[in-house]
Amino acid sequence: MPRPLFFIIAALVAGGLVVTSLAPVDRAASFAAVLEMWGDVMRDVDAVPLQLVRVQEETEMEFGAALAARILPENTPLSVETRYVMQVGNEVAGRAKRSRIVYHFRVIDSPEVNAFALPGGHIFVYRGLLATLRDESQLAAILGHEIAHVDQRHCVERFQYELKMKELRLPEGAGSLADLARRVGSMAYAPYQEYEADAEGQLLAAQADYDPAGGSNAMAAIIERLEPATAARAPGSPLGEAARATAQGLSDFFRSHPRTDERMRRLRQVEQAYIAKHPRHTYCRGARNLAERAPCRFQPIDGEMVTY
Repeated sequence: MPRPLFFIIAALVAGGLVVTSLAPVDRAASFAAVLEMWGDVMRDVDAVPLQLVRVQEETEMEFGAALAARILPENTPLSVETRYVMQVGNEVAGRAKRSRIVYHFRVIDSPEVNAFALPGGHIFVYRGLLATLRDESQLAAILGHEIAHVDQRHCVERFQYELKMKELRLPEGAGSLADLARRVGSMAYAPYQEYEADAEGQLLAAQADYDPAGGSNAMAAIIERLEPATAARAPGSPLGEAARATAQGLSDFFRSHPRTDERMRRLRQVEQAYIAKHPRHTYCRGARNLAERAPCRFQPIDGEMVTY
């Protein structure tokens, strides 16, 4: 980062902290606002260089397919759960902005409560996450969250510089594809990216006629599932808590890069705004649909719909 720009950013953050210390308002809320301002600054700082090295979608999809093959080979048989997630995911992905991306959905046979996205539209859901959710609208919201990470280019931005070198046939400074693949699990999204994926993912699911409350309900269900394992633990440092959360394999949807309570608040705001803008609309919740692995679109079930 250029030195003058660094000093400008530092001054903005310092100024924000001074305002926080002087203003007669809640400190936690004020500091959250400073962190959000910092997120906005970093997003603006990232925007120009990322635009300059933006890769073609064909390159992104080729790269994502190579990474995905290292997780589940293409010839892995499709389970009932995978076929179900594919049908729900395709409904949600049909509302994404980047229409040239071809999405692929797979279920990993593991009890881990997790979901993640790779560049180029490869979305993975763990069996443990499916067992945690209560209805299809919650699954749609989580898939929407992961689709949004792809649609908003959050996934590929973590690799754009190396991919641009490949595209331009320049010398590679970051090593082989295997080196890049190992980075997938260790690179966190920025807080502003998590907020964007929360909001955009919830809108994608609602536009596919899933209950707009699915996002906040899914997060609540995951928190409830994980609470017994964390309730007895004394609070530690934020860094220690983040490390423990990552070690537990929490999903991208849940992992608290921004604070979970703040994410819940924002999800509910999106939900309420969408419902207010679309009065008397009917949506799918689909508890039985999830249990029977029968997507709402193809098998509407009485009592599984809600009208606001």
